Amino acid sequence: HTAQAVPVPVFPTLAIQLIRLQKTKQPAFADKQVRQAINYAIDKDGIIKSVLFGTGAAVNSVLPRTKFWDNSALPYTYDVERAKQLMAISKYPTGFSTTIMTASGDSVENGIAQVVKSQLAVIGINVTIQQVEAGTKFQLRGDKNFEMFMTNTSADQIDPEIFLWFCCTGGFGINSAWTDYANPEANALF
Repeated sequence: HTAQAVPVPVFPTLAIQLIRLQKTKQPAFADKQVRQAINYAIDKDGIIKSVLFGTGAAVNSVLPRTKFWDNSALPYTYDVERAKQLMAISKYPTGFSTTIMTASGDSVENGIAQVVKSQLAVIGINVTIQQVEAGTKFQLRGDKNFEMFMTNTSADQIDPEIFLWFCCTGGFGINSAWTDYANPEANALF
């Protein structure tokens, strides 16, 4: 009796793998240039190839490819020189240290965190990976006791309303997915 390979189906989902930044625990994340530098410094396509084995695509917003997703907007490119320029004009030109929280035993989260750690080091951001048990991780998230938080988000519907409410609006008990991002204009548009 020989084993036969069974193909595993691959299909689009409404999930996004992301890193949340908590600016009240890490003041550097309040600086727009730092946030943009981080986005330019991370090779998302490289992570998809190396950690996710080619499954996935870089996103251009907090919305997955739902009904009203805008495919004309481009995601941040991988541009280390641009990232260095942004860090140089930020309030943190020599960099800073931070932590990224992951679930212990989660090979995807920890693989991504390892790549992010090495790529952010190039622009002066020293990242320590903090692995915690999944239940503890989500308790710390709810308490907003994190600096960087590796997670994913998904929904049961194609309407982008839930993503925008969850990720981009202040108040409602979660304050923009526990990041404390608050923008009155964004709230009004929502």
